[in-house]
Amino acid sequence: MSEESSMQKWFLGGVALFGILIIGGLVWAVMSPGTNPSSQQVVAEKDLVFSDANDPVTGNPNATTTLRIFGDFQCPACASAESGVSHVRKTFGDRVKIVWDDFPLVQVHQNAMSGAVAARCAEDQGKFWEYHDILYQSQSNWSAVADPKSLFVTYANSIGLNTDAFSACYDKRADAKISADVAEGSKDGVEGTPTFFINNKRFVGGMKDTDWDTQINAALAGS
Repeated sequence: MSEESSMQKWFLGGVALFGILIIGGLVWAVMSPGTNPSSQQVVAEKDLVFSDANDPVTGNPNATTTLRIFGDFQCPACASAESGVSHVRKTFGDRVKIVWDDFPLVQVHQNAMSGAVAARCAEDQGKFWEYHDILYQSQSNWSAVADPKSLFVTYANSIGLNTDAFSACYDKRADAKISADVAEGSKDGVEGTPTFFINNKRFVGGMKDTDWDTQINAALAGS
């Protein structure tokens, strides 16, 4: 074999080895737990700015530990995560401030904004959280309807709202509070729903009740 052929062989072998190393590195990066998008981020973040002035609150409004929910009423993942939120409301309601922030994903959920408006109209009559619960419980009934207003009015009636006032509010489509929440979430890096913040720690997606207990108790303990 000539010297030139030998050098070409070694060169091609080196290129192949380099390619294998690159592909292997990419596979490792994708499979690494640190880059798994479903893994929970539990590192405290800086430069987060929250304003609760326009948002429904339940639990203890004076609590030092706050759970903020950026949610979309038509989001299936939000509906699935709701059992965990309900657990927190029932278990820690008197020790935690729970804040709702609208983040309707209007590009993919045709009725997300309508659901958010309906819930805000219920808020005007002091029953946001009751309406919030109904929207998630009945999500499969209204999410694909061309015009869900009649269903929304039925839900309003079921929790004792003044349906005339509710309808008038809904027709005005006053969504300034919703837009403010979306802007706030976008500034704080919210990209999808559900996104939760326990004080300044971000969590994306749902959690088991035991995980909620761990994170809330840690926040209450100041860690």
